[in-house]
Amino acid sequence: MLIFLLTQVAMAQTAPEQPALNAQNYRPPVDSEMTLWTNDASLKSDGTFGARLWGQYVRMPLVYRWADETIEDEALVSDLLQLDAIGSITFYRVRLGLDVPLYLFADGTQVVSGTGLGDMAVDLKATLMDTDDQPLGLALGGRLLLPTATVDAPLGQSGLGGEVELIADKRVGDLLLAANLGTRFAPEVVLENVVLNDQLFWRGGAGYAVTDGFGLSLDLAGQAQYGEPLSNAAASPIEGLAGGWGRLGDFVLRAGVGTGLTAGIGSPAFRGILSFAYEPPANKDTDLDGIVDRDDQCVTDPEDKDGWLDEDGCPDPSTRVMFRFVDDDGYAVEGVGSTVTGPGIEPIVKDGAYEAGLHPGTYSVTAEAQGYEAVTMDAVVPAQTTAEVVVKLKALPGTLVIKTNDPAGNAVAAQWTIGGDFVDSPRGLSEQQVKPGKYVLRVQAADYKIIREPIELAPGERKELQFTLEPSKIVITKEKIELREEVFFDTGKATIKPESFAMLTEVAEVLKDNPDITKVSVEGHTDSRGSNLSNQKLSEARAASVRQFLIDKGVQPERLVSQGFGESKPLVKGNNEAAWARNRRVDILILERKAE
Repeated sequence: MLIFLLTQVAMAQTAPEQPALNAQNYRPPVDSEMTLWTNDASLKSDGTFGARLWGQYVRMPLVYRWADETIEDEALVSDLLQLDAIGSITFYRVRLGLDVPLYLFADGTQVVSGTGLGDMAVDLKATLMDTDDQPLGLALGGRLLLPTATVDAPLGQSGLGGEVELIADKRVGDLLLAANLGTRFAPEVVLENVVLNDQLFWRGGAGYAVTDGFGLSLDLAGQAQYGEPLSNAAASPIEGLAGGWGRLGDFVLRAGVGTGLTAGIGSPAFRGILSFAYEPPANKDTDLDGIVDRDDQCVTDPEDKDGWLDEDGCPDPSTRVMFRFVDDDGYAVEGVGSTVTGPGIEPIVKDGAYEAGLHPGTYSVTAEAQGYEAVTMDAVVPAQTTAEVVVKLKALPGTLVIKTNDPAGNAVAAQWTIGGDFVDSPRGLSEQQVKPGKYVLRVQAADYKIIREPIELAPGERKELQFTLEPSKIVITKEKIELREEVFFDTGKATIKPESFAMLTEVAEVLKDNPDITKVSVEGHTDSRGSNLSNQKLSEARAASVRQFLIDKGVQPERLVSQGFGESKPLVKGNNEAAWARNRRVDILILERKAE
């Protein structure tokens, strides 16, 4: 049975001198947990360091067996004692490892070697899917083999080599099934009946956790040279390995025994393995949210750490809430300071409008601003993507103080308004609380021009305004708008002279202030000088000119009509300058008023 398992090479009569190949097919896994040879796709926590020592004894991994049975077999490597020091580190989803083999003893027919270094290897694994959160584990592996062997035995390559492999695993309860398939690149070595170079390799393994601290494993591994037929057993070694593992606190012991199942190169008569490692129980955190996977209900989605159910490891649904602060009219209030408090959040202290992510629920909002009453209210945040909370602040009223006097400085009784009811100022002084805002103040008094002035009153502001009223050039009666001055025109023309602009502008303002006057007639009159026909035309033109002036000042055209009477309606009789001056005039009559 043992002879069948040993390597068979060509029909030569003498063994070559120390072929430049590595007769040690087994390589210890860097981080597999439940198997002794096969890689798994497991992923350690980010920043995890690993360290392992693997010791093994191998019997008869490389033996020449001659075609002539009378010639004694020659074991190029008969006994091998090896120690592997392995270190690794995991960052994000990649594990980087370094394997440093040390041969403590190697015996063969041609040489007995003492301690020496083997071929070092840099090992890389990138996990694509992990069985902690996926039904199937999947990873890509790679290994760079360095020709660093120093022993005088066929236990090292002559040049660089490498491996690329696909790793898959599947967990079924306490059972882990793993499989590896890859290709190996190696310098070419020619023996008697086999050429060794690039090859396909495969591994399959199973690990079963009997308890949380003890388990059993079984591995099967093999390889085949691309350039050799499968019928050449020397080029297709297959080996089996059975073992187990046990945990003692933070330490893990692994042990196994195996043997070659075909007489291929590197397929031993016996392999014994013992491993010691410091491996604290894995606190894996796939989503790097600080909650280990065993306690994380959402392994791949990080917790949002917002003070709301942060222990379950799941990102909690939140609503983007826009907080706006307005006055009673819906206008934004400037300079607002606010605080939002509620379950599971640190108080949110902000100035002005802002947006915050909150979970559905009821929150308390306090807000204050200069000139406004402080407000505290409950805000209900719904379970939806976005929401708006509008906080209304009531402005403190301002105070308007209005003083009126004539050009001589004497107090004048007046009225004023900012758009509502008139406020009486019987002695030229009044004081009134007013809602803050922007207004157009109107001040009026009998026989004085109306004053209009834009004002702005801030919340809580006290504003004093002094007005000097100018005597009015017009008087409104029930039947007409009396003009206290003559409307002056260029001689014999309808062109209004500038000195009459102020009085006619006042007429226009009066009409705009009194929309109840719906129809006005502008009437032109001349003195008796000149012909009746020319006077009639001139009076019509002058009346039309005054009507157009009022329209240009903002009076609706449909409220105005004009007509001329020439010299037909004199106020006084006479043929002198005094009579002519009185008869030469413009009258503005009120034809219609809106019914009350």
